[in-house]
Amino acid sequence: MVIKRNKVMTEEKKEITTESQEKPRNRVPDKPYKKGDYKEFVKFYAMPSAYKREKFDVGTETEFAKLKELSPETLTEWKKRKEFENDVDIQLAKWGADKTPDVLAALFRTILKDGKASEVKLWLQYIKRWKEGMVLEGTIETNENPLIELLDKLDEPTRNKVIQGLKANREARKRSDI
Repeated sequence: MVIKRNKVMTEEKKEITTESQEKPRNRVPDKPYKKGDYKEFVKFYAMPSAYKREKFDVGTETEFAKLKELSPETLTEWKKRKEFENDVDIQLAKWGADKTPDVLAALFRTILKDGKASEVKLWLQYIKRWKEGMVLEGTIETNENPLIELLDKLDEPTRNKVIQGLKANREARKRSDI
């Protein structure tokens, strides 16, 4: 192969082509070939697996490609696009928006039942926009208080020790301005 001034001459065929006419390799296209199919793929990709078959009649990317008469490589190229993750995040937010109140209600029921720290933290992060290092003041009023129920199940000496420990913790937090 002989190269002269941006032109490639192949010895076998003796034809001249400019390098710009050659197909670029490993390049993600700026725009998807089938824009409607791309948007549908973003929706498919963002959808939780349990709901994909119900919504799209397919459950895998391979099945999606066959349904839309696309090659699996096309889907792979679409996933490499710089805006793909953002497009998926937007679609996921749209999908979950109307489900959020029910999820929060379920989380609240779980907190009242089990009171795990990770669930309470998640609740505070969502409802109060709490972040690590923030201090929330005030009380949450509810008819149910799992801590009181647990304290009531303890014998008198143990209950008093726990209450004293809680009071000491509160005082220590006040002194250190945590």
